[in-house]
Amino acid sequence: MKGRVGALNPIYASGGSRICVTYSVDLQNEAVTLSDYLGAGATFTYVGEPHCIACDRLVKKLYSGGHCFDCAQSLARCDLCVVSPDRCHFHLGTCREPQWGEDFCMQPHVVYLANTSGPKIGITRANRMPRRWLDQGAIQAIAVVQAPTRRAAGVVEAHFKRKLNDRTDWRRLVSRPAQPVDLVELAHQLKSSLPTFLALHNEVLPEDECGELAWRIDDEAVQIEYPVLAYSPPKRLVLSADQPHVCDNLQGIVGQYLLFSQGVINLGDYRGVALELELGAAFAERELSDGDQLSLF
Repeated sequence: MKGRVGALNPIYASGGSRICVTYSVDLQNEAVTLSDYLGAGATFTYVGEPHCIACDRLVKKLYSGGHCFDCAQSLARCDLCVVSPDRCHFHLGTCREPQWGEDFCMQPHVVYLANTSGPKIGITRANRMPRRWLDQGAIQAIAVVQAPTRRAAGVVEAHFKRKLNDRTDWRRLVSRPAQPVDLVELAHQLKSSLPTFLALHNEVLPEDECGELAWRIDDEAVQIEYPVLAYSPPKRLVLSADQPHVCDNLQGIVGQYLLFSQGVINLGDYRGVALELELGAAFAERELSDGDQLSLF
């Protein structure tokens, strides 16, 4: 099976406190259950042809996760406030895409705890659970706070970042499973550290937004299982014009990472760039060559 490869999509049944994830991938405009190919050989080929994911213009270089320079400079979705939502300036009337801001930022959000490479704090739109947790490779997750807007959720997150990490160590994520954590207990510890949301109002949030913040700690965290035969060395396998091929055996999928015997590929790193994927029989160890195919970021 061979063709242009697209997005990696988790498949799961919602409901309950345990989620078993499988993955599909768009291959030549056909959805293929990639997790059915664990143990198989996979050959990635760099085609290039970078197209902006917003305007579809063919360009020489992409910025901000797959955008051309003009879109990276003009679109609100490329602003710093997307990754630092407590800096959202929609309420000041300075958003570069007011309608997009209304649809994306001025919607209910959830502050959550997740266990990826360890416990972390994060936020997501309320309708993105549990997809956000799966994209991050969390083995456990729990909602903590309901917020009326992205900015309000970001202010809560920023407060808790003083006590808890908000990033995932991808090297630990791909090389070994995280150790279970009592996220419910951790959530109650966070709650006790912020006796009232009015403390946030006194810092930056208006009183009406604080009034709509609410704790929502479940009795148990969601447990998430991924399709993994074996974990990988913490190396990124690089595809580029100078290094156009990677051939290896697929060992697992966690979050957006494809796990191979020699390292990992994150398809999100290639948004807007054309790649081809061929799936077939497993490669013998003697067929795999580090020197020709591997490079590290």
